[in-house]
Amino acid sequence: MAFPTAGSFTAASTMQSVETFLTHLQSHATDGIRVHEHLTSFQEAKQKINYLQSLDDADEREDERQCTTISAAVKAWPASGGFMLMTSDTKGAARLTNEPSSWHCICVLRHNSTLWVYDPACDPDAMPPKQRIGQITGLAMMKALWTYCGKHGIIIHNVRITGVADDQEQCIPLACLWMERMVLGGKTQWPTLEDCANWRELTK
Repeated sequence: MAFPTAGSFTAASTMQSVETFLTHLQSHATDGIRVHEHLTSFQEAKQKINYLQSLDDADEREDERQCTTISAAVKAWPASGGFMLMTSDTKGAARLTNEPSSWHCICVLRHNSTLWVYDPACDPDAMPPKQRIGQITGLAMMKALWTYCGKHGIIIHNVRITGVADDQEQCIPLACLWMERMVLGGKTQWPTLEDCANWRELTK
């Protein structure tokens, strides 16, 4: 999946694809930080297979083939500190057809029993202290991830969300930029529950 032309990057500015960026970022990560090296875009393998078969364009099919499923991503997502970049189709089932899709990208940091969700479109100032995840557009995969964790014994006590109220559809570069800052800045730069005034709580 190629980068959009706009957006501010440091290391990412020289990368040709999201996957190349993620691999590059992992090579520069320290302190046991793990960056999942593929975009997480499917709930399960069957969904991925069906969608690949629906595509006529060979280049697009190869791009999507590199994307992974929630179960595969979680296996490489340690509780000690792991980042995942994930996209959701905001038109739901459209991904399983040849209809045009509308994509939204977020970054998720797992640290101990807390998930930190950076959603570029999120405006924390316009949200209540607690927000149901189903009421936010573009978090379908995040909701599926949360459910997967619960079904597979992965303890998640807190889920927090923030963003920059982006309305220019620059979610991929902005999510990558936030991930880059968190990874290269190290764990001392990560948000904590004791100091999260700009974060809101997500509930089911």
